[in-house]
Amino acid sequence: TQMQQALLAMGDQQDFSIVLLDLDWFKNINDNYGHDVGDQVLSEIAQTLLNSLTEEAIVSRYGGEEFLIVLPDTSHDSAMMIAKQLRRDIAEQVISGDNHADFNVTASLGVYTLTHDERAHIQREYR
Repeated sequence: TQMQQALLAMGDQQDFSIVLLDLDWFKNINDNYGHDVGDQVLSEIAQTLLNSLTEEAIVSRYGGEEFLIVLPDTSHDSAMMIAKQLRRDIAEQVISGDNHADFNVTASLGVYTLTHDERAHIQREYR
C-alpha cells in the first residue's frame, strides 16, 4: 500500500508524525441528515485534508469518521501546527446540500511523533 511504501522509504534519520483525526458528533450527522449527507461530509473533509497538506503527507480513512495522516520528516512542533490548521480548515468549511440547511463540522485531533532517536533505540532493542 502507499502507506507501507512511504514508511519503508523513510530514512532512519527522519522524525515522522502521525495525526489521528476524528469528526465530532458524526453519528448525529448521519442520524439527523441521513447517510448520504454523512458520505458527503466524509468526502468533503477528505478533500479539505488533501488540499491542506503537502504531497508527502499520506491521508487514509481509519474508521467510520476517523482519518489517519502520516507526516514524514515532520517534527512534533510542526505536526502540532499542521493539526491546528487542519482543525481550523475543517471548522471553517461549510457543508451545504439541497435538502438541508448549511452546517459546519468540527474535529478532534491527536498527534504522535516518533523521533529518529526513538527509532534507533527500537531498532537496537529488537534486532
